[in-house]
Amino acid sequence: MKIFPSNNERVITVAIIAFLFGVLLGIFSATKITDQSILIPAFATLVAAFLGAVSAYKLEEKKRYREYQEQCLSHANNVIFALYERIKILKQIQAQSINPQRNNSARIISMLPTLNFSYPESSFNIESLMFILGTKHKQLILDLQTEKECFKTAFDIIKFRSDLHFHYVQPAMEAGGIQEGGDYTIQQIKNVLGERTYTQLERATNDLIDNVDKTIESSEKLRFD
Repeated sequence: MKIFPSNNERVITVAIIAFLFGVLLGIFSATKITDQSILIPAFATLVAAFLGAVSAYKLEEKKRYREYQEQCLSHANNVIFALYERIKILKQIQAQSINPQRNNSARIISMLPTLNFSYPESSFNIESLMFILGTKHKQLILDLQTEKECFKTAFDIIKFRSDLHFHYVQPAMEAGGIQEGGDYTIQQIKNVLGERTYTQLERATNDLIDNVDKTIESSEKLRFD
């Protein structure tokens, strides 16, 4: 641990020491060496003043270091909470929407949209963890940034597919006489939705499943590493 918190404190301390020794030399110059009744108390006072200054700086440094540690811990806890919140949301979508229809040949329409979907409120602020760059765990910053981007991609796909299904697919199916739970061929669905909407929905459904599965897997690995 450094004695002085910063260069400013070091300069000030050096100045104090120079001043104290200047005073001490002045006393020696103006006083006979044999006059111990003056020299000893003066020297003891100067030493006490110096040690007091050093102790004060050390206490201040410890205080600042504790505050820094508490701030770092707070930032880390916020990121952990954001990570858990995002994993929880994706796991809910995986369990409620993906898994029941995963092997269904008509899953692109049977997998219902996630209504009123919104992005997590917690802030996934990786920049607040830059202090990790000074440790042996610096790779964690890159890993977390990668996961942050994966979450965003997964959430963007979820929202896009939900909007597409709710605003375009469902009205088209109702107009075409396709009912939920019915048995229809791929061609019948294409004919009702149109080639463009069908292709968008198929791609969005496959991308959603792939991104949610992979993001949950990578995030779980990161959480326990």
